[in-house]
Amino acid sequence: SSFYAAVGSIAIALSPGALRNLKWGIASLYVCLGVCRGVFETPQKAAIVDFFPGERASAGFSNMLAFSGGAFGVSFIVFAYMTQLHMGMLLLVIGVFAFLSILRAYAIYFGRRR
Repeated sequence: SSFYAAVGSIAIALSPGALRNLKWGIASLYVCLGVCRGVFETPQKAAIVDFFPGERASAGFSNMLAFSGGAFGVSFIVFAYMTQLHMGMLLLVIGVFAFLSILRAYAIYFGRRR
């Protein structure tokens, strides 16, 4: 989540020309975003198995894929109308919100263990 916030900050701070001048550096950002997505999706799938055990697991996975695909479809259409600044701000907000959500989840988890 912190890397998503960092990429959002980079998109806000740099002009489109400066991003183009990164050349292969921009490719490293895309690789890191892919790794972050993989790190996000693995625990998400494990949580789906916990919430939808047994025969209900396939329904849980299909819902997860539908929402994930739907979110991608909406972002593909909406991002065409957004500026680089708006995209960066959105990514920054999502990254900060994800970080705060992780902190809250740990607080709930360790609070229940007591």
